Amino acid sequence: VCAMDTRCNQVYTASFAINGNCIERLSEDEAISIVELLERLKNIEGDIYFVGDGAKLCFDKCTLKNAHLAPAHIVLQHAGCVGLCAEKKLEIQAPVDAGQLTPVYLRVPQAERELKKRQNTERKD
Repeated sequence: VCAMDTRCNQVYTASFAINGNCIERLSEDEAISIVELLERLKNIEGDIYFVGDGAKLCFDKCTLKNAHLAPAHIVLQHAGCVGLCAEKKLEIQAPVDAGQLTPVYLRVPQAERELKKRQNTERKD
C-alpha cells in the first residue's frame, strides 16, 4: 500500500499486489482519509506492507495483525527502481513515452480551495 502524506490525516494512496517480479494494481490512485484506507484494508488476507512518506503514519494507526511497515531501506521510493523498470526486471506494464507521463491531480490544490471559500464568504456578506 503506497501512502503519501497529504496532511490533515489524509493520504494519496494506491494498492498493489506483488507476485515475484510482477506488480498488479489493486486500486486506483485516490486521496482519502487514513481511517477510510485502513477500513478498506480489513478484508485483505495476505501481508500488507506500507510504503511511502505516509507509511509510518498509516502503520501507527493500523491495528491489523497482517500489516507491516516496509523496511527502512525500501519504505521510500528510489530512482534506482525506475532503472530496474527500464531494464524490464520488473514487469509493471508496457513502457510509455516520456511525453505521455502526466501528473494525476486527485483534489483541488489548497490555494484554490481557500480562494473559493473566501469568494463564497464574500458573496454572503
